[in-house]
Amino acid sequence: MSYESSDRQLVGEQVLLDLALGDRHITDIVALVCNALEAEPGQFRHGVLFDFRANEHMRSDAVKSAIEWIEEALRDMLAESTVRQ
Repeated sequence: MSYESSDRQLVGEQVLLDLALGDRHITDIVALVCNALEAEPGQFRHGVLFDFRANEHMRSDAVKSAIEWIEEALRDMLAESTVRQ
């Protein structure tokens, strides 16, 4: 997964994210930055990997299933937008 921010993160840095899509909202998601690039001046795109071993919250079934649901929904949205083009 990736996100954009005006703050530049370093590869290997741990970040804390909140994710929301539709009625799903999960907070305090621990992720590691695996790549970073400047998408446009002053705007950085960061690729992240979720760290499910970081703490008890990240190991919970509720967090894992919510992240899986969000990732699947985003894949579906991308597939639909690709078909329309």
